[in-house]
Amino acid sequence: MKKILFVGITALAMASCTHDDYAPVSKQEQYQAVFEKEFGAVNPNVNWGFTPQQVFTFDKDGKLIGTRGSDPNANDWYKYLTVPDALTDAQKELVEGENADPDYFGRDTGDASLDDARNQDEIGENELLVVSFGTSFNDSRVADIKGIEDALQAAYPDWSVRRAFTAQIIINHIQARDGEKIDNMTQALDRAVANGVKNLVVQPTHLMHGAEYDEMCEAIEAYKDQFESVSIAEPMLGEVGSDATVINADKEAV
Repeated sequence: MKKILFVGITALAMASCTHDDYAPVSKQEQYQAVFEKEFGAVNPNVNWGFTPQQVFTFDKDGKLIGTRGSDPNANDWYKYLTVPDALTDAQKELVEGENADPDYFGRDTGDASLDDARNQDEIGENELLVVSFGTSFNDSRVADIKGIEDALQAAYPDWSVRRAFTAQIIINHIQARDGEKIDNMTQALDRAVANGVKNLVVQPTHLMHGAEYDEMCEAIEAYKDQFESVSIAEPMLGEVGSDATVINADKEAV
């Protein structure tokens, strides 16, 4: 079988040489030929910008045709990224059109100044960290998340209540639109350590176990040795049952 296959391929290759357009015999060459026919040849100087030291190559008309650096294997693209400034009020008014999200900058969701990010220092030895997914709707955040945090602070006056959101996109949204800075899990835990917190109680507002709750627990696990005690409260509905019909003790209590 191998001999027959070899003879067949050799005959095909020889027959191909009789045509004006040479047909490559390897798969790689075939793919390259098809690609170059469709898009043109790839510039040999291109390394896609993954290098800390770039040398720019221009053609005779001054057009950039490629880049090459001293370390073509470097993956330092992140060094060239910059965080954009928050949108101005004038820019926010320009957010419109059928593909624009009116909930992003175009809709008034309430007064963000009524909220409390609870990211202050001077925490003391006892911290009650309230962890929520988060919401960018200001009125809802004040009434719901802040309402829970305020109630806990009133119930436990000897503890400092602080906030963390698990949804970074929500944190970014609020900061860009309203200038309010809310801690994510890492920032909140770093703040607790820097303030010398000894006893940390984490109260999630998640309804049940899931990805957000599990990721929260993983983040806390990495910091547990930096506190004398760490306690994590269960979400309101506890564990998820084997199917929707299962009623566990937590659900029954609710």
